[in-house]
Amino acid sequence: MDDPLIRARKGDYGTWYYTPMALAFTDHLRPRVTLYDCMDELSAFQGASPQLREQEKELLQRADLVFTGGYSLFEAKKKLHPSVHAFPSSVDFAHFAKARQGLPDPTDQQEIAHPRIGYSGVIDERVDLSLLAELAQRQPTWQLAPIY
Repeated sequence: MDDPLIRARKGDYGTWYYTPMALAFTDHLRPRVTLYDCMDELSAFQGASPQLREQEKELLQRADLVFTGGYSLFEAKKKLHPSVHAFPSSVDFAHFAKARQGLPDPTDQQEIAHPRIGYSGVIDERVDLSLLAELAQRQPTWQLAPIY
């Protein structure tokens, strides 16, 4: 029987962390491989847990591989772990170029006037809301529309 759950119980599994805070409920696990997918400097976020730096230090000791979301993060983490690899954000140009070929508007955006400015991504304290407010004031005919 080749049941993945049974294999996991025997120690044939890996862990993939997006946040060191997950150590709080996975500390007992003993995976074959541990990956740390560090896409942001989470300790620098507004309201970040004070334990985050210590948890990251522990995760870096356990991790077999560390991925970073950009080159500046790579530069910071490569001093802390022997196997750090940069994976900067990018765009699939061929995929998004299709939007330049006159595709029909999504149903939920058909009533939104033109011109439209789209945004796809995280909305958190890194978004400059005062800049968006000023843009909306200066260009009242532009529509800011989220892309899902």
